[in-house]
Order: sequence, then C-alpha cells, then structure tokens
Amino acid sequence: GTNYIRNARLELWYLRQLGENEDLRRLRDRMVTSGINDVHANTRWQPVTPGVERVVRAIEENAYDSRISKMVGGYFNDMRDVFASLGRCLRPGGRMCVDIGDSIYNGVHVPTDDLLVEVAEHIGFKTVERVHLRKRISKGGQAVRQQLLVFEKPKQHSNLGSNGSDYAACRIPIPERNDWHGAWDAFKKTLPHQLEPYSKREWGGPAHSMCSYQGKMKPALAHHLLDVFTTPGDIVIDPFSGCGTIPFEACRMGRFGYGMDISQLGHILTLGKVGKPTTVNVENLLTDLEKFVESYKLTRDDQISAAAVNFNSAIPDYFHPDTLREVIAARRFFLSKWDDSPEWALLYACTLHLLHGNRPYALSRNSHPVTPYRPTGEFEYRALMPRLRDKLERLIDEIDNDNRKFGGSTQADCTVQWPKEIPAADVVITSPPFFDSTRFYMTNWMRFWFAGWEREDFDAKPADYVEMRQKSSLDVYLDFFAATHERLNKNGLLVLHLGDSKKCDMGAELAKRAQHLFTVEDCFTESVEHCESHGIRDKGTVTGHTYLVLRGN
Repeated sequence: GTNYIRNARLELWYLRQLGENEDLRRLRDRMVTSGINDVHANTRWQPVTPGVERVVRAIEENAYDSRISKMVGGYFNDMRDVFASLGRCLRPGGRMCVDIGDSIYNGVHVPTDDLLVEVAEHIGFKTVERVHLRKRISKGGQAVRQQLLVFEKPKQHSNLGSNGSDYAACRIPIPERNDWHGAWDAFKKTLPHQLEPYSKREWGGPAHSMCSYQGKMKPALAHHLLDVFTTPGDIVIDPFSGCGTIPFEACRMGRFGYGMDISQLGHILTLGKVGKPTTVNVENLLTDLEKFVESYKLTRDDQISAAAVNFNSAIPDYFHPDTLREVIAARRFFLSKWDDSPEWALLYACTLHLLHGNRPYALSRNSHPVTPYRPTGEFEYRALMPRLRDKLERLIDEIDNDNRKFGGSTQADCTVQWPKEIPAADVVITSPPFFDSTRFYMTNWMRFWFAGWEREDFDAKPADYVEMRQKSSLDVYLDFFAATHERLNKNGLLVLHLGDSKKCDMGAELAKRAQHLFTVEDCFTESVEHCESHGIRDKGTVTGHTYLVLRGN
C-alpha cells in the first residue's frame, strides 16, 4: 500500500507530528500494516482466522521475501482491532461499510474481501451485503476485484435501551475466554512475581514510580495477571485504579488500559501514565507553570489553609518558606488548569511525587517518600522547576514511546453506572481497598491536599469511599458488581485482587455477592507475610492476597 507518512511528511512536520527523520518510522509503525516496509520486529502477524492462515502459509512457500507473509498476517491482525474498535462505537443494528480490493503476491491470491468477512463475522458482525464495484488488473496482469462489504452489528446483543448512547450498548461478543486456565494454574504453582527479576523493587521501569503511593500493587504482579487473563489489543479496565499500575502495565503490554478512581489523586496519577502527551504541549505547559510560579504572591489565606492541613505536621512545617510559596503556586496552577489533558496529568503527577521524601529530589525537609511522616532536619530552599524537569527527563523513554498502547482515566465512583468515557471492557482487573487496611486518604494525605482537598474534605469526603463504606457492610460490592457487569463484554472476566485477614475472608464474602451476575471460576489465596514493608510501620492485618476470578453470565 501507499506510504502515507512519507508522502505527507511536509504536512505532518508542519502539524508537529514529526520532529526528526526517526519520527517517520515511529509514526508509520503505528499505522495499519499494509505494505512490505511496514513490517518490523513488533508486527503481530500470526494468522487470526483459518482462512488467513491458509493464505499466509501459501505465501510463505512461494514468496521471495519473508516479510510478505508477515505483512499479510499483520494486516488482518490490525484490521481485526479496527473492526473491534468500530464495533464498540456502533449502536446495535448499526452498519459498517468497507470499500476493499484483493491482491496477488507471487501468484498467490489474497482474497482480502473474503478474509475481512471472515474476520468480521468471527468477532460478531453479521454480513448484510457484498456489492461488486469494479474489476481491476494486478501488476502481473491477473484479474482482481473491488467490493463494498456491508456489515451489521446484531441487535440482540444489546442489553440496554434502544437509544444506543451507552458504550455498554455497543457490545460485540468475543469468544469465551477458556485459554487462560493453564497459564493461571502455572501462576498459582510458581508465583512468578516473587521470582527474579520480577521480585526486584525497581522492576517495571521509572514510569511505574512516577509518584509514590501507599497501597500500590507491585508492577510485576500486574504484569503477570495481565499476561494470564488478557491478550494484546484487549481493553482492560481498573475501576479502583489508584496510582494506575494495572492500566499502565496493560498499555506497556499492548493492551488499552483505562482507569477509574473516586479520588482526584488516583485519576491524576493514572492519566499521567496512560495518556499520550506530546512533547510540544508538555514544554508549553512547563513554560506556563514556570511563569506562574515565578510571579505568584503568597496570600494570608494561602498560609492559613495550608497550616490547617495538619496531620503528622502542618504543611508549612515541611518546606522552606520560599519552597512553600512555589508548592502552593504550583497547586493553584494545576487546579486552575484542570482540563484532563495528558500533559496536565503528567506534570501534575510528577510534581505530586516531588512533594516529600528522604532524597535530594524531594521539596520537603527529610521525610518519607510514601507517607509524609513528621519532617526532620534544617529548612533548605529547594526549587521546584529544575527538580520537575529532571523527573520528566527520567520518564521520557517510557512516556514518549510509540511501541506501547495508550488509554484513559476518569474520576468516578465505580459503584454507580460508569461514565461514558470508560469503554466496554474485555477484562476488568482491579484491587479494591482491603478490609481493615490503611486509609489511603490519610497515608497519602499531603498528595490528597495537593490534588485539591482542603482540611474539611478529610472529614467529609471519605464517607463516600468504598474503604469506609465496606466497614459497615460488604454489600457495597453489590452495586459494584452490577456496574461492572453492565460494562463488561460478553464472557468477559473480572479478576479481583483482595486482602485476606483473620477479620475478613474477602474472597469468600465477595464470591457470594457476585454469584447472581458472575460465575465463580476460581478463588486462590497467596501468603504475603514475607513481603517487605517499604519502611511503613502499619501494614494492617492482611496476611494473604486472594485472587477471585469471575466470568460474566
């Protein structure tokens, strides 16, 4: 096919999509595979249907270049993803029309129209009509054709109203996921996240550590859960996303990771990892932030409201007065610029990490990087902007990386109907607050403040949080299961990572509450009494992690 990137390179440069020669390749690698030069090391070319496999094998035997068979396999891999994505956007009964021609390579006929019909029907579309448009002649002189393929999304698979406005009304069923059982049995036997190199604290790269966060799942555990229960191209949702470990690792593994969290902090940290910022927009926002911080005049109200947030110590006790002015200025800047852009979230998340710690990057006096314990040591002016730029530099290879996927995040309560920004999920993997565990809003209290909370919010807002509501009754999860089931694709999996303690067997309790909507596939508990504490004195009463695997009915 045509190299649209090369042919439009001047326009793409003018639109700031290209900055250097290497960008031509990076951008082209993100396109649908349609030419021999589109094939690269990460091309997914394994045949997706029996018909595609027959053609790929025939080309392997006859083609002069091994890339041709991979190009054909890659094309139908990519088009399967395109069809699946369009299927999520179509209303039940909606139609998709595809204008397509076939091809011949080294005498092997590639009936693209027939194979696209096979791919579309495999993921749930109904073929309505095939309209012959014209005859064509290949470069070798053979007759080929061009057709219009008309597909329809079946109406019977929608379980909502007929307005078609909800993502959950846009489901195309996927085949039942039965291929995970062997991998799951192997996980339970070996616990691979506890073995090297996965057991190393720094495993997963610097972007997973974009901001410290108590209660964060180990990236290696997220990696192996995703490896067992998902496949590349899946939409993976974490409705208790916290600092975004699961959605971000999903994106790194070729899935589309989406997060949801009731707190502003969780939303910012998740979007900072899964969003796709542009270098130009990041630099522009950095410039705006720097100007705002330089010119900001601290007010009496600023000082009073900051001093009122006093847990291990008051906010002003942590910072040199000049640093405090910059911290408060940055907080006001981010709150005033709240637009849910990936650049805003990236800079906000990185600044949140810098607030406190026991290393030179931290803006505070000596404290703890996860929970702000009472600070010690001399007051020392520490400038925000150079530390923020250093932080971004350490992350750039993972954030600006076209070999990964990207996703999204929204701030929402996952026990009510999920917002439309969250698409229908192939798999939901999440770790709800453990019963009788630490209170996230207190262990992360300074970062909650920087994300928008005032002193009175620490008294009022936690009542809406599942970590508080479940202390009265685990029936709060009845609403969670209903909301999840409504947005989960047919035969989709819900995998819960839960805390097990003498006070509550969350796996058993939640399994009982899920049975009217889900089939319980497995409930397995792993001992975690050996795990490190990262310097946190209170780890709660949890002695085991329970994995509850549910399949939607």
